[in-house]
Amino acid sequence: MTVSMGRITARLAEPNESIPASLVTLINRNIGPPEPVGTDDVYIRSMYIVSDAVNSFGGRFPEEEHQRLAELLIDSPVMVGHRKDKLPVGRNFHAVKTHRDGCPWVRSYFYWLRSADGAADLAENIDGGIYKECSVAFTFSLPECSICGKDIRLCPHQPLEHYTRHGRRTTCHFNYRQLERVLETSMVYRGAVPGTSISKELAVGTGATVKESRSLEDFSRLDANKRYLIIPRYDAIEVRAGVKNGRLLFSLPNGTALGNESGYDYRPMDFQPAEPVRGLLVGYRGKDRCSVRETMQFMERQTGPASRLVLNVLPGQGIDAITDTGDRSGLDVRLIPHREASPREINRKALEITTRDGVELWPEDEDATEVLRLVYVPSQEELVTPSFYTLKCDAKSGAARLTLYPSDGSGCLSWMLPRFDTDLLLQGRMFAAWPVDPNAGGTPTAPSSTVKNRLASIVTEGEATVFEASGLLEGRFVLRPMVLNDRRGHLLGRIDREAL
Repeated sequence: MTVSMGRITARLAEPNESIPASLVTLINRNIGPPEPVGTDDVYIRSMYIVSDAVNSFGGRFPEEEHQRLAELLIDSPVMVGHRKDKLPVGRNFHAVKTHRDGCPWVRSYFYWLRSADGAADLAENIDGGIYKECSVAFTFSLPECSICGKDIRLCPHQPLEHYTRHGRRTTCHFNYRQLERVLETSMVYRGAVPGTSISKELAVGTGATVKESRSLEDFSRLDANKRYLIIPRYDAIEVRAGVKNGRLLFSLPNGTALGNESGYDYRPMDFQPAEPVRGLLVGYRGKDRCSVRETMQFMERQTGPASRLVLNVLPGQGIDAITDTGDRSGLDVRLIPHREASPREINRKALEITTRDGVELWPEDEDATEVLRLVYVPSQEELVTPSFYTLKCDAKSGAARLTLYPSDGSGCLSWMLPRFDTDLLLQGRMFAAWPVDPNAGGTPTAPSSTVKNRLASIVTEGEATVFEASGLLEGRFVLRPMVLNDRRGHLLGRIDREAL
């Protein structure tokens, strides 16, 4: 017998990229493509575009200019090699201030379409380290000399030249001031700023000062039976504020005094809390919010870019309202805009008060100073919280707990199954299911596994509940009413699609 040996061709497919839904929401909101894009339509990468280091031209972006640069980066094109005779290969849609290796950076997020010619090649070259450095083209009005503080075009100092100042040798550079516009960012063979890079890592930061936060991508992670407090997300200083002798005093959460020790005049004058209250202090330059660094600089020196302060008092401290005088002063006090919502209401209500950085959420029955804050960027399109179920099984006792979470807001349903086996259920076995309070801990006390899955449908007819599931429980199931030893419960079983 003749044995034929042929050539084997194999393709090892990488899993699809995991793109946070919040980033796609930012694309649709900040760029507004004619047809909204989804997670399967785009590639997304980020650039560490500038730090506060002196670049090869002798210029420097001081940290207090990073917020302004981040704002100007949005909706700027991404080019290759600053080539103006070529069309863009991508577009910046989001930018934040961040830190890397202890140094302040501006990080820009950009995207391009998977359907575009060469899209996969571009992603491969970035991820493989071929395209790894980047640069930015921009316009500005004032190159501020680091030696004398004047316009370096008009002073005697030269960038990158050495001078002796106060007995020390120093190298002159100039600070980019009065930024006007970002023309484009480019992938280049060598970046002017040391350490620029292009990254596939998409962890999203917003630059705000909340110490413990986590981006929320999936509402099914939330407790369907809880209500959540929503507040706008600001680049703000968390403070405690009290009134003494008619003056408003600030301190940091650790008790350190902040700002003028004699306090501040403020509006409205009827804000007289008996005890210091928690709040978010935001600095403004005209209508633009300042960075935390700029606001802190103003508080420490009483000078700086901030021209006005606003104390946003957090809710839940016995203050139901603060009178709005209508008169804008150097320091205004207001109750922070906020909403209360169930998980299925969050997106709609968050849209009413969101900032460009999104909103923060925490459960209403927990202290906002202790709970892990959730950060959410609402979508302009109404999101529908999917129906799902949880099945917690205890391998030792054989007990299980089944909980159904409908998306229509009708409330979840929960049963304990004293003796349960998933394989036998799928083979047609019926199991006793006893209704329990969905909010109660119940048993088993130490579940060995927790699986969250989707519900395609759920219908309650009288005392019977029919649901169609995917995941661990695959198929159509019914919970029929039963009475056993004078105890009312249900029988859980799998049914054919035609049966009820």
